[in-house]
Parts: sequence; structure tokens; C-alpha cells
Amino acid sequence: MQMILALLKPIINKVSSQYNIDVERIYAAGYSNGGMMAYGLANYRSDLIAAVASVSGAMLRLYRVYKSSHAGSTSSWNL
Repeated sequence: MQMILALLKPIINKVSSQYNIDVERIYAAGYSNGGMMAYGLANYRSDLIAAVASVSGAMLRLYRVYKSSHAGSTSSWNL
């Protein structure tokens, strides 16, 4: 999880430098374990993730491995 959190911002920066992306509207979505990962991204990187959609993914009790300086809210849909 820490590696994914560390790579998320550089990936977003690289992709947004090559394509017209609204960095205020980046969403994470996933099914099952991917849904849990989407929740984790929203929890730890709410400064980057605007919303989450999870299908059959549980929101687990997560331990903070990354401290975000952005104390914001992230929308969530669990389908």
C-alpha cells in the first residue's frame, strides 16, 4: 500500500502533463479488493482523490501509513 501511495502523485502528474485532465476530479473505483484499495486511496490521499465508487468492497479499519496535509472530504458510493 505504501508503494502505491508514493506512486500515486507522480503518476497523476505525469498523466496530467500529457493529457487535459482536471486534477480536481480524479476518482478511484474498484471491485472487491480494488474497492478496498479505492477506499484506502481516498482515506490516505484525499488531497488527490475527489470521489470513490466501490462495488463489493469493504471499508476496512485502516491504519494510517501516510499523513496527508489535506484534511478534506471525499465522496463515496458503495454499490
